[in-house]
Amino acid sequence: MFWECHILTSSIDKLLDQPVDQIKLQDFLDENDLIQECLNQNKRLLDYLVQANIMQELIHHVITLPKDDNFRNANVVSELLSGDFQRIQDTLLEKVNLDLLYSFLLSQNNEILNPILASYFSRIINTLIIRKPNEIINYFKTRETFKDDFLHNLDATSITDILYRLISDSGDQRSDTIKWYEDINLIDGLIQQLLITESKSVQINIASLLSEFLRLAFDQQTGIDCDTAGTSLTATIERLLHGRNDNHEGTTLLSHLSSISNDEKQALNAESEEKLTPVVLAQHILSKSNLEQIFDALIKRPTLVIMGCDFLESILDLLSRQMPVPVCIPIVSKDNNSSSSNNEEPMQVNDEEDSVSVSKSNENENALIKLAKDPLIRIYLTLLEIIPSRLPSLIALLSTPCPPLIPLSDDKPQKEENQFINEPLGPMRLNLIKFFSKLIYTISNDYTGDNIYQILNSNHLFQILIDLFLRHVYNNFLHTQVYLIIRLIIHINSTAVKQSNDIWTRTSLPNQEQISNSSSS
Repeated sequence: MFWECHILTSSIDKLLDQPVDQIKLQDFLDENDLIQECLNQNKRLLDYLVQANIMQELIHHVITLPKDDNFRNANVVSELLSGDFQRIQDTLLEKVNLDLLYSFLLSQNNEILNPILASYFSRIINTLIIRKPNEIINYFKTRETFKDDFLHNLDATSITDILYRLISDSGDQRSDTIKWYEDINLIDGLIQQLLITESKSVQINIASLLSEFLRLAFDQQTGIDCDTAGTSLTATIERLLHGRNDNHEGTTLLSHLSSISNDEKQALNAESEEKLTPVVLAQHILSKSNLEQIFDALIKRPTLVIMGCDFLESILDLLSRQMPVPVCIPIVSKDNNSSSSNNEEPMQVNDEEDSVSVSKSNENENALIKLAKDPLIRIYLTLLEIIPSRLPSLIALLSTPCPPLIPLSDDKPQKEENQFINEPLGPMRLNLIKFFSKLIYTISNDYTGDNIYQILNSNHLFQILIDLFLRHVYNNFLHTQVYLIIRLIIHINSTAVKQSNDIWTRTSLPNQEQISNSSSS
């Protein structure tokens, strides 16, 4: 048959059979089966590709803009350098080659990186982070200008993705990478760049990167991320099961765990406590000083409101979804409430009629003490400390008019009836309203944020929202947010009327007797 009687010689082998002075790299890049031959471990081909001059020529295709705007060579090289080829990656990790690859970030005259080449560059670096985290992270640490080099190229989404992958995909090196980020003050640099830049793409990329850091930290804090600072749970189980199969003694996983001595357990616990987690980055991002800078910048620079409110909205969304639920504290005397003190009552915590069981036991104070130690609660309390004093200025921005969709010109004056909408709502005001909606949702059913309602009411937020609602009759996005806010307010008040003897809170009450007296009066 055909496959038994005919042996086809690869075109790659024919190229390699040529005299050395006639072999050209471009001929190999034009071959469609180049990657497949590397997967087949063609030794002659790999020997050719790992030569010093050939490797540097390959890297040049990734970091140099082609004259004919044809990125085929760059695409092929990115597949080659990011593929599962051990010899190629070992050669790429040599300092000379890494220096050449890193020079892509050292653009002259503050030129913007080509997004296509940046994606290929990011693909190669991200692959090295996954497969060779020790080598690539140690190399980055040797670059004294690493922070400035990346901050100058944040207009490329793929470059910010590298900063995230260095944390999320670095495995056992995650703790060291977090410590390194803290040492070079990368988070502060990102926030400062967010506040001073005029580029919308840079604002979007920085806000997205900081949000991804927060999401990673919050997921790990709530136990969603199993691969924390050390070896993953899956890898540990596989190792133990592998040990069980090698012993051929039928030992169980429990026996392996129980065989660990107390000293070893204490050593493992101490080691895990010393390792840093993404929660450290979250606490740095949401520190009091950084949050104050962000809110003050929103007030002084209305152009930053769109991205700033999106970022703050993502923070509140993460907190509302992953914070512990409030604890129910009865404010009546124990004698009057003895029959229900140990019961559990459902409390609605969102607008989709979902409810959770809230403990009303005698251990409420202990529960509040545990909540106070939660990093997410500390971040939440920091927000509640900063937001109230800045709410009046943010509410005032809702009165800022938006320019018309069709600007009027002196040469061709347009009649008012030709304008479909005279004064559009605008993205700035819409994002502000979304922020207020998420803020009210986050503090709902929590006594800790009750003072915010007073500030919103005293600054006439709800009257302004109703006016905008009636003025912009075609804006369904606005109508949805106003509807959610009104529904939340009505639900909060109805709950307070039905269960006037209970308070839900995430912090200890300052004076329960005073609260009881005020509620009864």
